[in-house]
Amino acid sequence: MKKLYLYWNTIRFLKLKQIFYQIYYKFKAPLLPFILYKKYFKNPLYPIVLNTTVLINSNGKYIRNNTFHFLNLTHSFKNDVDWNFEKYGKLWNYNLQYFDYLHDERIEEIEKQRLIESFSAQLIKKKIPPEAYPVSLRLINWIIYYSKSGYTSDNFEKTLKYQIHFLEKNLEYQILANHLLENYFALFVCAYALKNEKLTQKSFLRIVKELKEQVLNDGCHYEGSPMYHCIILSKLLLIIDIIQQNTWININEEILREKAEKMLAWLNSFCFKKGSYAHFNDSADGIAPEPKILFERGKKLGLKIENIPLKESGYRKYVSRIYEAIVDIGNILPSYQPGHIHSDIFSFTLNYKGNPVFVDTGISTYEYSPRRYYERSTIAHNTVVVNDLNQSQVWGSFRVARRAKVNISNENEYSIKAFHDGYFKEFGVIHTRQFFIRSASFDITDEIVKKENINSVVVALFHLDTSVSVTELNGFNVQLSNGLKLCFQNAETVSINDFQQACGFNKLISSKKIVVSFSNQLHTQISIA
Repeated sequence: MKKLYLYWNTIRFLKLKQIFYQIYYKFKAPLLPFILYKKYFKNPLYPIVLNTTVLINSNGKYIRNNTFHFLNLTHSFKNDVDWNFEKYGKLWNYNLQYFDYLHDERIEEIEKQRLIESFSAQLIKKKIPPEAYPVSLRLINWIIYYSKSGYTSDNFEKTLKYQIHFLEKNLEYQILANHLLENYFALFVCAYALKNEKLTQKSFLRIVKELKEQVLNDGCHYEGSPMYHCIILSKLLLIIDIIQQNTWININEEILREKAEKMLAWLNSFCFKKGSYAHFNDSADGIAPEPKILFERGKKLGLKIENIPLKESGYRKYVSRIYEAIVDIGNILPSYQPGHIHSDIFSFTLNYKGNPVFVDTGISTYEYSPRRYYERSTIAHNTVVVNDLNQSQVWGSFRVARRAKVNISNENEYSIKAFHDGYFKEFGVIHTRQFFIRSASFDITDEIVKKENINSVVVALFHLDTSVSVTELNGFNVQLSNGLKLCFQNAETVSINDFQQACGFNKLISSKKIVVSFSNQLHTQISIA
């Protein structure tokens, strides 16, 4: 019964289109005969005028002699590359198949072309099951490489055109969100390389449609991941660049510029002063282009970069002379695709004098594992946990069943107060949290309202960055190595525990967290010692 309840609370949020295509693609043969995807075989291929390689993280991913380095893991293939290699997980294999390393200028051209031919040969022989997401990224990389190097061969052109048709017939309607948008971005780039007016117009209209849904009014990509926001923004800037520099077809880019400027504005508002961003939801360093690179490219394209109030994304930013705080008070978005969402309502990150103090635990894996579950769970974030339960029921690697709902009581320039019902059905508990930034302190007030005769274990968690240590614990006061102190009023116990901070995929570093137990109310003041 519990499993049925779990599935029901997951499936009921999906769109009918997702359910249909989940079933349809299960029955559709994943390795249809190569010849069925020959629609573009007779179309000539044209180079695209562009200058976008700086937006693709490519350096250090290929170390020659069939040795690859992705996600902080290195592997060498003794003979030919096994393009289906999954010893390090699905995401590592995806990175192997993306071909980002084609843009690494330190690698000899003959070596890049050997890898292309190796992959092409195995794909033609149906030894590599094509998947729409890596196909999308690979197509863009191959076309950019072809456009800059002029490299071509019979196998290269054949497999390139095969993948274009495959993608067109296997769009990720079962997933939607960033996956579908990546599909459309790739088809648009391919349409320009084929000079196919019909495919160009079709993919352009679908990009516009998805951007209208996926870019919120405050400019954030609706999955709430700063990392994926940067990835999507980088592709949008690529599309604008292509339209500007290739004039064989007239495309009105104004709506794309409008969305790009909003996304740049959100990123500009969200980032800390030194240019980094808080790792809310599925976010990690070294995956997406850095904000400063996106800002530079935006300026080159003539885009305005302004600030925008954070609102619809569910984030708020509070800044004083010495503090920068970002808090998460948002509901799960989008409801039909919460794969990159964490159970982290009312979590926050805090920088002091430009340096991180309290951080999101981060992510180190997408593989189904206890670690993946932990990194998405409430206990891995700077918020309040009741009876070790998650606010929202994250499960699997990318699923969410029961969802907490947030209501904002009041807010102004310096503070916000909100409550959520994530613990109400199980324990009859409502959690309210207020953040208040002052010139010399950052204050947090937690209130637990519960039904009579309800016993509950309530803890507030504060995860310290690896650069910060605890120098003294004196009763309900904690002294930090950076000169800050925490005072906890109405606390029952305060302890210092270990945790593993994710500093990138497959990279964990030991750090400390402050665990505070309380009953009904807790007031936390973070100030200069």
